[in-house]
Amino acid sequence: MLHESGPTDPLTFLVSAGRTDGVKTLDPVVSPEGLVGVVSAVDEQTSVVATWAHPEFRAAAMAADGSVYGIVAPHGSEGPGIWLLELQGVPYRSVVPDSALIVSSGLGGVIPRGIPIGTVMGQGVDNEHWERTYLLRPAVHPASVTHVMILTGTTRGGGNLRELFQDEGKSP
Repeated sequence: MLHESGPTDPLTFLVSAGRTDGVKTLDPVVSPEGLVGVVSAVDEQTSVVATWAHPEFRAAAMAADGSVYGIVAPHGSEGPGIWLLELQGVPYRSVVPDSALIVSSGLGGVIPRGIPIGTVMGQGVDNEHWERTYLLRPAVHPASVTHVMILTGTTRGGGNLRELFQDEGKSP
């Protein structure tokens, strides 16, 4: 069950699972469509989830075909851009096509490999470094989520969960 965390932080929400259910800080939180966020605080019976729109959210990510790796972060801090993500740190020589699916890479040991994060909408503003940034349409909009699953225990950082998120009849 989901509840708004409070008026002070609209980018988090409260779930009715806590320490007694095996939930720990940084456990990934998913919906059937993909990554929603990570647990940021845990009590005995409840947990606070920081969504991907939270300014401190980061996730190791890759193109679904494994051709490109980077870090996903929220795009912007206010206005309509807040509901987009960006894939940062892509080597300048690498090109990610529009509509490419970006999934968690499993690097860093927090979020397991293969969870959908978003779809490439286009290239962001080039910077003076030797990397590219791509804008992503998130796989999940936090406001549309009514139920989530918290990945606890041995799922953290291990295995490839991509097959769990594939629609029947569609190729990855």
